[in-house]
Amino acid sequence: MPTMSRIGVLALLTLAPSACRSAAPPAGEPSAPGSSPVGEGDEPAFTPDGYLDATLPTRVSPAATDGQEGAPIGNYPNMYRRFGLSAGAAFYSNFDTTIRVDTDYLVGAVLDMEDFLGLDDNNLVARLDAFYAFSPRHRIDLGVYNISRDGTKYVGEDLQVGQVVIPAGDVDTSLDTLIVKLAYRYNFVADTRTAIGASFGLHTMGIDLALNSPEFEVSESFRATAPLPVFGLHGEYALSERWKLLASTELFQIDLGFAQGFVADNRLALEHDLFEHFGWGLAFNGFQLDGEFEDSPLTADLEYAYQGLLLYLRGYL
Repeated sequence: MPTMSRIGVLALLTLAPSACRSAAPPAGEPSAPGSSPVGEGDEPAFTPDGYLDATLPTRVSPAATDGQEGAPIGNYPNMYRRFGLSAGAAFYSNFDTTIRVDTDYLVGAVLDMEDFLGLDDNNLVARLDAFYAFSPRHRIDLGVYNISRDGTKYVGEDLQVGQVVIPAGDVDTSLDTLIVKLAYRYNFVADTRTAIGASFGLHTMGIDLALNSPEFEVSESFRATAPLPVFGLHGEYALSERWKLLASTELFQIDLGFAQGFVADNRLALEHDLFEHFGWGLAFNGFQLDGEFEDSPLTADLEYAYQGLLLYLRGYL
C-alpha cells in the first residue's frame, strides 16, 4: 500500500481505542432509577429527531424514540452537528507531476511538469467544504477546490506531445485540476465522544493541460473529466468540549475504461469551537494519483502528488 494511504489508516487507528472504553459511576454513587450515566462507550441519549439535547443527561433506549437513531450528548456539543460549512486556504507544496500524452499510433514524451517545464511546486488554493447530517450516523459531504499552475521554460529538444511536436525553445505550460468530492458517510461507532465509520463517493477530477510554443505557434491540449469512485474510512474524537481530532482516508483503484489507476486522499485535522456556531480548523492533506485518462484520440498517463496544510474557518448548526 502506498505510504500516504498507510498514514491515513494509522491516523484512524489512533481514534479507535476510545470507542472501546466506557465510564462507570464512582463507588458509592448509585445511578438514578431507570437511567445510567452517559460515558464514552455508552449508547447515547436520544431526542425525537435523533439529535443532541443537553437536557437529557442519561441514556435512553432507542425503542423509546420510535426507531429514530440517537445522538451522543454528554459534555461534547462539538460532536454530531447537523450542518457545517468551511472555507479556507490550502498551502500545497511538494508537487510531483509527470505526464505522457499518447495517440493510438504515437507515444509521447514523458514530461516532468515541475523540473522540465517549470510549473510551480508550491500553490495557494481556496477550498470549500460542507456537510449535512440526516442523523448522527448518516451524512453527506461535499468539497470543491481548483489547483491552477502555469510556467514557462526553455526546452532544448523537440517534444512529442499527443498529435504534435513542440519545437525546442520557450514552452508555455498550464495545468488546471478541478476537484469536486461528494461522499456518503455512515458511522458504525457513534458514542458520546467518538465517531468511526466508512464512506463511499465520487472524487471527480477535471484535468486541463495545455502546452504552447509561442515562437512557432504550435500547441497541444488535453482535457478530461473523470468521476472516480472512492471508498474511505473516517474517525472523530472529542478531546474536550471545544477541541476535536479528525482523520480520514479515501482510496480508489479500479479500471473504468475511460479512466483507471490509483487515488489516495488522506487528511488529519484539529478543530476548535470559538463560539456556539463558529470555529476554525487546521489540517494536513496529502494526495496521490497514478492514473490513465482518455480524451479521444488522446490518452494521458498522469502521476500527480502533493501535500500541505489547510487553514479554514467553520460555521455549523
